[in-house]
This record gives sequence, structure tokens and C-alpha cells, in this order.
Amino acid sequence: MSPEPNVTRREVTLTEVSTIVIDPENADALYRIGEKYPAGVNVQLSPGEFVFEKTVFLPSNTSIVGSGKEKTRLVLAPGSHCHLFTNIDHQRGNSNLSLSGFSVEGHGDTQERQGHHKALTFCCAIYMKKTRDVRVEDVDFHDIRQTATHFNGSSTITVRNCTMRKLGWSGVSTSDASNMLVDVTISNAGRDTMHSGIHLDGGVGVLCRADVSDTTGNGVMLDSSYSPLRNVVVEGRASNCKRGLSLSGSAVKVLETVMISGTFVNNAEVGIMVSNARGVVLTRCNVSGNGQIGVLFQGRSGGRDCIVHDSTISSNPEDIKELHASGGNWVFTGDVTADATCPVNARSLSFYTASR
Repeated sequence: MSPEPNVTRREVTLTEVSTIVIDPENADALYRIGEKYPAGVNVQLSPGEFVFEKTVFLPSNTSIVGSGKEKTRLVLAPGSHCHLFTNIDHQRGNSNLSLSGFSVEGHGDTQERQGHHKALTFCCAIYMKKTRDVRVEDVDFHDIRQTATHFNGSSTITVRNCTMRKLGWSGVSTSDASNMLVDVTISNAGRDTMHSGIHLDGGVGVLCRADVSDTTGNGVMLDSSYSPLRNVVVEGRASNCKRGLSLSGSAVKVLETVMISGTFVNNAEVGIMVSNARGVVLTRCNVSGNGQIGVLFQGRSGGRDCIVHDSTISSNPEDIKELHASGGNWVFTGDVTADATCPVNARSLSFYTASR
């Protein structure tokens, strides 16, 4: 896998802010940090179990650092029906936020949507709106009622070295998030209804490295319903999901310029689906053992002007299929070496299927 891109690297220096240490018996002090430290604060959490019954609001220039995932455990109390963390100003936004070094237990089966909350975001572990320069690192999320981390209208985001298990909706989801690095392991997602392990909706510039398994919906879903989505790289593995990877473009907002590599195997329906998207490159992919189709191009606008390169697509009932308005797609495989100037037009797939 490629190294972390420079675009997401940054040095955030929190100047002129206090550093405080909070013990489990004083967990309530976190509720007051926005009021007491409006300019920001560095919070160090001692080892132990911290129990919360309401949301912690984070001002700009704030870090929450635990003593390690195995030592610091944050618990959303049963029946709390709320997010654990969110930024304090959803209107003007916040910046320079960091959360790391702890585990979260969400008691998801006991949390319910309250009447004043939207269905989309009512009980996440971390919910950020209009934020920039946000880092979530070395956190273990378990039994979250909705989504472990959701970002709305945000940019310059890192979610890295996190595990996310037993999720009502997703591990990572976005509504227009740009300049983003995701590097996570997700399992048992979409328990509420059918949802994807990762759902990225709109933005520019995302590197997504993921290992997703045992999810009721897509392992990874890219879509442009909320806003256009472009310039995305997906690397990793998706298995035992409904679909491994789904690109689902909007009829009016583009989904384009995506590069995919990795392993997409043993999914119930499709390994990789490209629907209403263009300029997608599949390279060094293993797409095999899926229940219906390996790679599917489809949709009213179709999957168009895509490339499949140096990939193993085999042992699926149908390896590659085009439907609806799909076309202009090309397949280059290791079998096509006699004349490098002669590409394989995948519109009919005849040459490709004959070469297998």
C-alpha cells in the first residue's frame, strides 16, 4: 500500500491552551470544557472507565488523549440516546480537534432515536459538522447505535488505526468531506437496517484504506447524492458483505476519477459495482467468489470510460457485466501482451471473456 499522501499531512500546534488531566471519577468535567476553555484545551484521560450520559462538546484547538485503547474506556451509558462527542459550533464550525488513545463502548441496543433528531445522525460516537483539521487515531469503537464517525461539510480529516465493530449503521460516513484519509478495520456493520461499512457521500480528495467484513450492505460505498465526489483512492479488502464496493452516482451530481485496488471476495452479490460513474480505474484487484457478478457496470448514466487493469476476476457466476448505458470501458489483463498497442474494448467483453 502507498504511504500516507502529503495532502493530509499537517502540523497542528495548539498554542496558549491549558493541559488538564481527568480521572474516571471526575468524568463530568468533560461536559464543561467548552464553557471553561473556549480557546481550547489538551485533555489527558487517565486509565479507567469513564461513563457519559450526555454529549461532550468540543471547542476548537482541543485534544482528548487517552492512556491507550486497552487502558482508557469511554462508555455511553445505556439509554443516553445521544452522540458521545461533537464539535461545539455547528453553525460557524470548529478546527484543530484530535481524539486518540481510548476505546468506546456504545451500548447500541439500548439507544433510541429521540423525536427531535434526524434519522441520519442521532447517536454516533463522533459527529463532526463544519470542521477542519480533525484527527481520530488509535480508537476502538464497539456497539455503536448508529455510526462510529460521521463528518458533515468538513475537510482535512484523518481517521486512522481504528477498529469499528458491531455498528448499527457505518464505521465511517460523510456528507461532503474533502482532503480525507481513512485507514480502518470494520466488521458487523449495518445491524440497524442495510448500511455500508464505509459510506462516503460527496467531497474531493479521499484516500480510503479499509478492511471490511460481515456487513449487511456494501463494504465500501461511494456516492454523490449529497454532493459531487471525485478524486478518490480505495485500497483494501471487503468480504462477506452484500457488495464489496459500490460506486453509486447521482443523476445530477458527478461521481468520477476513482482508483480501486485490493481484494473483493465472497460477497453475496457483486464484488465491485460501478453505477452512474465515470473515469474509474480498477488495478491490481482480486475479485472472486462473489455470489452473482465480479465487476458490474450499470445505471441510467452507466459505468463509462473505465479501465480494468492487471486484475484477477474469476470464479464468479459472471465475471464482468455491462448493463443499461454503460460503455467505453476497457480491460487490460496480463493475458493481453502480444500487442501492447491493441487495447481490449470491454463494451462487448468478447475479447476479454475469450482470453480467460
